[in-house]
Amino acid sequence: MDVAESQRSALRSTVIRFHVSPLQRPSRANPHGTALHVSATALVAAAALLLLALGAPIPAAASGSVHYMSTTGSDTAAGTGAHPWHSLYASLRKLHAGDTLYIRGGTYGFSGVNWTAVAGTSTRPILIANYPGESPVFVGSGAPADWLYFDGNAAWVTLRGLTVKGGGAVATSKGSSLIGFTGNANHITLDHMRLYGDRSWSLDQHLVYVAANSVDNITIKYSLLDGGGCMCSGALTFYHDPNVSRITVTRNTFRNADQAIVLWARASGVRITRNTFSHTRIAVRHHNSLGTVVSGNRGYFVSIGVYADSRLHLSVSGNSW
Repeated sequence: MDVAESQRSALRSTVIRFHVSPLQRPSRANPHGTALHVSATALVAAAALLLLALGAPIPAAASGSVHYMSTTGSDTAAGTGAHPWHSLYASLRKLHAGDTLYIRGGTYGFSGVNWTAVAGTSTRPILIANYPGESPVFVGSGAPADWLYFDGNAAWVTLRGLTVKGGGAVATSKGSSLIGFTGNANHITLDHMRLYGDRSWSLDQHLVYVAANSVDNITIKYSLLDGGGCMCSGALTFYHDPNVSRITVTRNTFRNADQAIVLWARASGVRITRNTFSHTRIAVRHHNSLGTVVSGNRGYFVSIGVYADSRLHLSVSGNSW
């Protein structure tokens, strides 16, 4: 349930009571719940529902501040609903633990390699999401065009409801990815994201790249990863040692890539469950890991469900290819 829906549910509840392949190591140089009468609370709730229906700025159920970003905004503005910010990267530098950033619909460009160490906490996570009912789209230009690379101590962040389309092809020896995780990045969630690659992409370009060091607790759920017909060695790729732990990949759709998921690292606690794969040669390639479960997935127009260079630390069950 997203923020807007949880708010609607809470407000309705109040009203009801009233009624009764090997890449180089990523671096900055080369990244890769009965009232009996009308109460004031009920009237406030009804007014809030009306504002929600009219599309007024939505206060987030968060412990921090609520900010807004728009194609017509300015990075020198206050970041309010009336005076939104303009660019994602400038906005990220202004976020603090517990904050919410709502991104209004429209098209935003990006290029180059964009790093962030934005961090919330376990009790004050950060949410970066589409403004409810609107569809922001980020479109890359040039090469590389790495939309967001979580680095350093980036932590406790959720990306939700955003569309990202990649840029051009890069040399195979360089590599590129729309979203990457390196350093000590941890407790980061991709939720209802839509990521698109391109047919021109090289072998070592990816939609999501999980890299080295101490990356931990990454969740990818209810998202679309569409390679656009690329020959990618993994729309989602795990590479470099030592690597990540506790990775959950569930209820996503992977399509239009030569290999959808590639594990080529000493990753542990990887769970690939209940995903749908289509139009891909290999759904999951397991070269090596320290613990991977592939279970309950289904595939359509998939040549090979699980290609195992090694079955050590690999558990496969209940899939339908």
